[in-house]
Amino acid sequence: MNRRSLALGLYVTTRPGGSGIIDAENWPERPDGPVIWFHCRDIADYENARAIIRQSNETRDDVSYVLTGSGQPDSTNSDGTITTLSGPGRTPQDIKNFAKHFQPDALIWIGGAIDPLILTATDKSVPKRYLICANSNDIEPPNKRWFWGMRRALVSRFDAVFATDAASMAKFAKWGATESKTIGSFEEDSPLLPYNDAEYRDVIDTLDTRPVWMAVDAVLPEIKTVIAAHKNACKRSHRLLLIVVPRNETDAPAIAQTLTASGIETVLRSDADPTETTRAVVADMSGELGMWYRVAPLTYFGGTLTRSSRHPFEAASLGSVVIHGPMTAPYSRSYDKLDAAGGAYAIRNPSDLASAIEALLSPDKAAKFAHAAWAVTSSGAEVTNRVADLIDEITR
Repeated sequence: MNRRSLALGLYVTTRPGGSGIIDAENWPERPDGPVIWFHCRDIADYENARAIIRQSNETRDDVSYVLTGSGQPDSTNSDGTITTLSGPGRTPQDIKNFAKHFQPDALIWIGGAIDPLILTATDKSVPKRYLICANSNDIEPPNKRWFWGMRRALVSRFDAVFATDAASMAKFAKWGATESKTIGSFEEDSPLLPYNDAEYRDVIDTLDTRPVWMAVDAVLPEIKTVIAAHKNACKRSHRLLLIVVPRNETDAPAIAQTLTASGIETVLRSDADPTETTRAVVADMSGELGMWYRVAPLTYFGGTLTRSSRHPFEAASLGSVVIHGPMTAPYSRSYDKLDAAGGAYAIRNPSDLASAIEALLSPDKAAKFAHAAWAVTSSGAEVTNRVADLIDEITR
């Protein structure tokens, strides 16, 4: 055994690794046909995997999938083709039992944060292993410093490494990758939300040429912030209409009452269409968010000033400029990419929301943000297609 293998062996026997809580008794039976195992770092990678699966299913309906590591609750979809588990286990034997049960044809490891325990425990039980959308700076898990020589010992275990850029590809090759290619950055995918075209056209006709902005995932404690921003923006744009989509539909009446009490003429979507004097609509009807993103060129993501967020690509992929605060988990990487590309408007505190809305009322400025966001959200399509092609090649 060489020094690199000794270092790796010492690491996996002295450091915790793996993921999840094993509940083998409740594992579903292995599906018939090929099985692909995706291991994900977090919920964003989980959604990347789901995007790949959707694309793969366009041409293949005989492949099943097991997704681990994302922190999502254990589940199996209705036809048994997608199983989500918290992890393969936290001991070598747990992981071997997992691999023996599901007998995956391949393991596809998304992104970085390689877990030495999982990788070494599957040396003999998983025929093919691939590292995709990997940046050379991200393969070492945070707060888990590797021993010298472990990079080569781990990277060389993958049948192929698909790197985010040429510099990373060169490093992976240097670290012993059997095959190293550039695939690009995998932008976390959020499926386009559906909408009713007839309803959309009816709303557009009703609004005519009125400017619109939206607050999505709104909750009562932050309505005062939204109200202040709307009143400030109305000084510049007198016909401006606010759409409020509550996080919980049951809050809609109370939100509408709060808006009305502040002097903003408000209607519930379920009660009436807005008139020329209406200044706010509380969208209390389920299944319409995709339509409202298409209607509103600006969307403030409620909760990002205080707690957590929803996926920004929901709005960005439909041309609505994302306005957000600093609390962007669990989709921080998506927000960061939009911010870096100039495709989202970041605010630091409640008072910043008013100035953000005012600034983005300029159609030219909003268009620049929307165009930059579109470039980010659309760039992941090629990666999705290439990984789907890889699955087709593996499972032929």
